[in-house]
Amino acid sequence: AEETPEPTPTPEPLVCTCNSHCTSRYNYDSNCEACSADYTKCEYINPNVTITITAPEGWSKDKAKIAIGVKDALNTGNFEIVKTEAKIGQNGSWQDITEEMFIEVTENCSVYVQVTDQNNKVYSKNKSINCFDKTNPTLNAAVSNGLLTVVGYDSQSGIKAFYVNGYEFKEFTNNTLNVRLQQFDTGYEYFTVQAMDNSGNMSEVYKTKNPYYDDDKS
Repeated sequence: AEETPEPTPTPEPLVCTCNSHCTSRYNYDSNCEACSADYTKCEYINPNVTITITAPEGWSKDKAKIAIGVKDALNTGNFEIVKTEAKIGQNGSWQDITEEMFIEVTENCSVYVQVTDQNNKVYSKNKSINCFDKTNPTLNAAVSNGLLTVVGYDSQSGIKAFYVNGYEFKEFTNNTLNVRLQQFDTGYEYFTVQAMDNSGNMSEVYKTKNPYYDDDKS
């Protein structure tokens, strides 16, 4: 009896083993058998890595934590953080923040971040941080036609409140407070005024004479 020839075994399909997506016949992973045969069959999807550098809301005058976020926007599964580093200013020293993912700053500055992945590829980003106001506001005050007018000046965080003889005023327009003087206000020989900005800095105490002062009311 004639022997039946054994069927020719079907070759195993070649599996893509690339660590980056092949883009041309001149730029492919020669260690990958699948892409060496046909680079257009490359199955690797490059991750889309985004880095976010976020300052806290509001204003600070001493220190602030800058949060760092890193993710693959495409969720390819081909991205893993090995190390995250940050530094303050271009000439600062890199700090390893892989665990805590934040850096503390004490003044307005630029924060630089670099992330190294499992393939030793480095992603980087920097951002200017402007959340500090350490300058005291200034003000002027005057009394005229029965009206106390206080104008505050603060070029960074802005005026948050005025204080007149210890009373707090938070409602004003264009950094200007107008207080209509009442009969009992004639008992003040002077008005002492202060301004506070949104970072908590206080102006010097401004003192203005009350032209309606009535010694009998004091």
